[in-house]
Amino acid sequence: MSKEDITGQTLSDYLNQNTDSDSDSDVDLEALELETIDTPAIETNISTVDEITEEDMPVEESTVLESTFKIDIDLEQLNKIKNLPVKKFFSRSKDNDDIGSGINDWRKRLSNFYISEEPIIIDDMSWTTLEGLFQASKFMYNKDDPVYMNYIAKFQHEGEYGSDPKKSKRQGGKTASKKNKVVLDPNWDTLRNKVMFKGLVYRIAQQPDIRSILEKIKDAYFLLHHSSRDTYWGGSKKGAAEIKGKNVLGSM
Repeated sequence: MSKEDITGQTLSDYLNQNTDSDSDSDVDLEALELETIDTPAIETNISTVDEITEEDMPVEESTVLESTFKIDIDLEQLNKIKNLPVKKFFSRSKDNDDIGSGINDWRKRLSNFYISEEPIIIDDMSWTTLEGLFQASKFMYNKDDPVYMNYIAKFQHEGEYGSDPKKSKRQGGKTASKKNKVVLDPNWDTLRNKVMFKGLVYRIAQQPDIRSILEKIKDAYFLLHHSSRDTYWGGSKKGAAEIKGKNVLGSM
């Protein structure tokens, strides 16, 4: 099975299912309540990720999610994780293979800004970075409109913004979208977690280096998407102090 055949559904179809749901330039940081957390919001068990290949990726979206990740919100597990050493990562992290992965820039690779050598294929679309997918997904609710589809194409692998995650982030914002006569999905705040999670699932399934890094992290460290500004997707920590922020991306 080719990467293009991984799913028979479009991303929009998937997102419009009745299920709960950034590096997001549209997060209202002032509206977010800055909180101190001592447990991650989500614990992710990746024990089956390394067994998944392109050939045996299931067809249905729900099966992809269920076979790749098992989400456990378990008090005993959460207590275990909160006591693990914290490993910070972000797009400009210094190279240091301090987890024994054999990959010096593992922190950069975990970032949504990382430019993959091979594009990530999701719903017959190619993405150089997860940031491109994330920002483009804000406009996929209106994919029947050629203006929207032309704009979405600019975020894809060979698109104008495809290899520039900073530009992707900027063009996915309210100011740029207004200038380009497109409107962000009115349900985006509900859908954004699902979009991010799905992108991560497909990236892990298609990129062995990411699976290798996460296997070294699993049960040994707690991942923190380091950001003092974005307290939703990331968070900050100094010394022995508690993590400030929700760290949703790190917890995924």
